[in-house]
Amino acid sequence: MANVNENDSELKELLAEALKHKHGKDDYEKDYDKAFEIINNIVQNHNDYIPAKHELALLYKHGKGVKKDLEKAKELYLQCCEKNYPRSVYDMGFFTFDESICGKGNRDMTTTMEWWTRSAELGYKKAQYNVGYAHYLGKDVQKDWKKAEEWLLKSSEQGYISATYYLCLMYEDGSEEDGFEKNYDKAYEYLLKLVELNHPAALYTLGALYKREYSENYVNLFDVLLGERDMLIGKHAVDKPPYDLSKAYEYLLKGAEAGHSAAQFELAEMYFESIFVERNTREGLHWLEEAADQDYAPAQYNLGMILYDGDDGIEQNKEEGIQWVESAAELGYPLAIKALEWMLSGEDEWESDSDPEDYEFAA
Repeated sequence: MANVNENDSELKELLAEALKHKHGKDDYEKDYDKAFEIINNIVQNHNDYIPAKHELALLYKHGKGVKKDLEKAKELYLQCCEKNYPRSVYDMGFFTFDESICGKGNRDMTTTMEWWTRSAELGYKKAQYNVGYAHYLGKDVQKDWKKAEEWLLKSSEQGYISATYYLCLMYEDGSEEDGFEKNYDKAYEYLLKLVELNHPAALYTLGALYKREYSENYVNLFDVLLGERDMLIGKHAVDKPPYDLSKAYEYLLKGAEAGHSAAQFELAEMYFESIFVERNTREGLHWLEEAADQDYAPAQYNLGMILYDGDDGIEQNKEEGIQWVESAAELGYPLAIKALEWMLSGEDEWESDSDPEDYEFAA
């Protein structure tokens, strides 16, 4: 067998063809059998070609094109690790992390972190992220935000979007126990990096910040309602960006088109309330429905109230309106709980501080 290196052009082209079969790219139909045939042939004839050996290990690990064989996969991975192939070193960590491999209750984070750290030191961005995230989370690993920052920065510099996301959160939140100070300027800096990468939550956040003087209800809606982190940076960024409804619309539209439910909700409000754009109930209804379909409680409530009452160009449908308000109530949304009680009571008057027929968009 001839000695080869990772840059052998002929073998690179052959492996690239195999990967097109594996992933179904560039007009190739997905064909794991063909991918295995090509990759296995490369390894049989060029055992030192590590990228192909790594891909062969993956096929054995997942049972694609060949019968699943974790021991064979591990054997191939370890051969790659002897050559310090970063991706194989990284994947070895999952043999002690993934309980579907090591068995329920048998996770070994010490060994896992040894593999991931070694891969991170070899420059693999996913490993750098995993090491950083593990120290950020502090679950089964010592919480250490300074160490988390170190590795997340390395990963972020290589364009790994999740690393950039958590750096943004860390700089906003800070951690007294780790001696990690809040830094809103850096939080905003990393928010803008995420926007450049079209991160949906970042697009929403920036749009909401541009819109903030109009609405005070944009901060961490899911944080309150469903226990999820909805915004990246909130009221802390009071001086930047400047209030600008045109930019608010631009970024909220991008976030909405990327599928972010809170962005869809905020955009719907702009259409219903004539904020920067002309009132367009059909367009507003479209974005409300998009957000409501993702179980976004404020959207479900407002959609339900609009359908219950009807609006310009929107036919009244009390039955469907009640269903949407009920969905929001099941998610614990306070206004929906009150509105549902009124709807089902048969009473003519709304026993609250506000009449639902005169509602303003509720967040």
